[in-house]
Amino acid sequence: MLIVPVCYFNGFTPLWFIISLMLIHSATGASYDPASISLIPKIVKENVIQKANATIVSSVEIVNLSAVMVCGVLIVMIGAAQTMLITLPLYIISAGLVLLIKYKTSEVKTKTNELKQKNTYLSKLRRGFTLVRHHQILFPLTIYCIFLNLGSAPWEALSAIYISEDLDGNSITHSILRVATAAGAFLMGFILTKVKVNRYGLLFVTAGIIEGTDFFITGMNSLLLLVVIAAFVLGATVSANNVPEHTIIQTSVADEDQPQVFAVIGLISYIMIPVGAILSGYAASAIGAGKVIAIGGIVEIIAGVAILVLTKLRKAKRSDLILAKDESIKI
Repeated sequence: MLIVPVCYFNGFTPLWFIISLMLIHSATGASYDPASISLIPKIVKENVIQKANATIVSSVEIVNLSAVMVCGVLIVMIGAAQTMLITLPLYIISAGLVLLIKYKTSEVKTKTNELKQKNTYLSKLRRGFTLVRHHQILFPLTIYCIFLNLGSAPWEALSAIYISEDLDGNSITHSILRVATAAGAFLMGFILTKVKVNRYGLLFVTAGIIEGTDFFITGMNSLLLLVVIAAFVLGATVSANNVPEHTIIQTSVADEDQPQVFAVIGLISYIMIPVGAILSGYAASAIGAGKVIAIGGIVEIIAGVAILVLTKLRKAKRSDLILAKDESIKI
């Protein structure tokens, strides 16, 4: 993030160079979620893991919303390149705060893990795939994550076109929808800090079905007020997906296995986003962006109903997650 403005000030900003730096930035940032998710169970008690996850989700949404507004003002006042320079001290402060976190590791689990596998990246990644494949809760969760990302890809890829062509909107309309989405995500995150959930799998799948319904309504109706309400509900379902997903991984997988398990689930499911985006682009040129977004919602709904009916994910209680964690250590 520092190289971009420095090169800009020196007159070197070819597009290929900027894209390369963004790829590196995305690759290094991809380690944040697995690391942070595996860190939370080490610094909070097991009975408040859900509250910790919900608090983080709510905080992130507030920061994202505030950052968009503050950055917009700074870009107008001092310029885009100058604004990017501010990110360097913020990253340093963030890293310093993370280094101040102290936690204890489980000696018994660590020794057990060392006996089971060689301490290499590939062996850990292979173990992550094995755990996901044989885990009675994580396997159906991963399958549904695939369809969630496939179903949401049309909205991610075509939302700007949909707002412009179907809603006759502009940048202000886009900002309103982003604010509504962030507000919904914050509110649901706040609710989950107060309400204790027992069946995380049921919450996860139900939120996905509601998200699919939301996409279907959005794609089939071009009424701005209805779309704004749908954006608010979409934000709420995002938090209702992320909090139980993270809590399931943290509660049902041994501490030392959590980073690679989360990485494997992300690798398998996120690959559907570019695939879905490419397919959405071709489909939108034939039938329109709105209908493609609605089809994505139908995919999420059908997949969610199938997961509810055909798997035990909906029945998984907190006690089942703890039992699954003990079983995962033996794999």
